[in-house]
Amino acid sequence: MKKRHLFALILILIVPMLTMARIWDDLIKNEQAAITCRYEQKQLLQQCNTAPQISYYKEDLPLPDYQKHLVWVGLSLSFFILGAYFFWEFLKILGITSRKVSFVSHVSHELKTPLTNLRLYIDLLKNQTAEQPETQKKLAVLDQECLRLTQLVDNLLLFSGGDRLHITLKDQDIDEIIESLRVRHADAFAAKNLKLMTESHRVRATVDRSVLEQILVNLLSNALKYVPAGGTIKLSARKEDKKLLIRVEDDGPGIPAALRKKIFVPFERGGGSNSQETAGMGIGLPLARNLARAHGGELVLLETPKGAAFEVRL
Repeated sequence: MKKRHLFALILILIVPMLTMARIWDDLIKNEQAAITCRYEQKQLLQQCNTAPQISYYKEDLPLPDYQKHLVWVGLSLSFFILGAYFFWEFLKILGITSRKVSFVSHVSHELKTPLTNLRLYIDLLKNQTAEQPETQKKLAVLDQECLRLTQLVDNLLLFSGGDRLHITLKDQDIDEIIESLRVRHADAFAAKNLKLMTESHRVRATVDRSVLEQILVNLLSNALKYVPAGGTIKLSARKEDKKLLIRVEDDGPGIPAALRKKIFVPFERGGGSNSQETAGMGIGLPLARNLARAHGGELVLLETPKGAAFEVRL
């Protein structure tokens, strides 16, 4: 059980119990005080010979207000029972969520191996059919789909926590990272008749390469989904005040104003009239922002007159 769950248990269960214990302690103390006062009153009256034989109290002291205390006891007990019920329901929901996350993580891990093997065999077939243009085109489509599935599995693993994130900072050539991404996605952009432009000026930075690549892959994949054929996506990098700034911008339909505030909310999708027909689960951008923040940076959506522009700040 996590610390926050234990703290919730203390608040929900222990506090009402302590309240009831305090109330019963007050009841006992009041009763003892009343008995002591009555005894002292009896002794005083006997000493003054005002009543030779006193078997009852001359003037009864008022009894403690048990009804008021019982109301508080009842309320505390009710809160205790209600709190226990809600905490039990919370634990059940938590258990279901944990099982779902575990299932997604397990399935994603199981998918990674066959996908890796598929891509290896596709590369082998490409080499063996280098002089067959039609076959090369079909293999390129297969390779793109395998790449998309691999990215989806990687996102699922990171999003579900199945792959624990470990940040390893090293001095990296950002130009080389951008060029490798351009080459990796060249076929996918060409298949959709999209132009991918890159721009960088000998930028170096201390970053975790795998994390940065995953952020940029998610941003490029998002642009690939929503920018119509014939569009342009630009990937650029620069440094400003010792901070690395990488921007992914496009000339597509942009993001509606109503969706701009929800663009980083998991499972929210938008970006065009065809968003319902566009493949995806709505976790790419939220995951990209989480990765940027885990890296000590931020991912922001910029205001642009046309299209969409995201900037990674590390």
